[in-house]
Amino acid sequence: MVFSARVATVGLPAPVRLELPNGRRVTVSAGSEGTRIMRAFTLPPGASSLGLDTGAASASAAPRDRRRGFYVQVLDAELEPAVFGRAADLVARAAQGRPVT
Repeated sequence: MVFSARVATVGLPAPVRLELPNGRRVTVSAGSEGTRIMRAFTLPPGASSLGLDTGAASASAAPRDRRRGFYVQVLDAELEPAVFGRAADLVARAAQGRPVT
């Protein structure tokens, strides 16, 4: 599988950590412009999850929104088998040393 997303935070750039089902962790620095994360991994049988963690400051919710603040925004997220679609294109570009966006 290939997970690809752009992650963004509010204010100063802050670390955003992605934890994959195989236990590997990837940390990037993300600000308001966002940073692309793309990682391939093997999906084991059974239930699996992707984890996100950040040290970013909280962004306030709308005035009448009762939820707590927001810390990281996940944009353009895709989870695809590595041999199909855009994921295959991204993997090929990365293997060739070309920019992945």
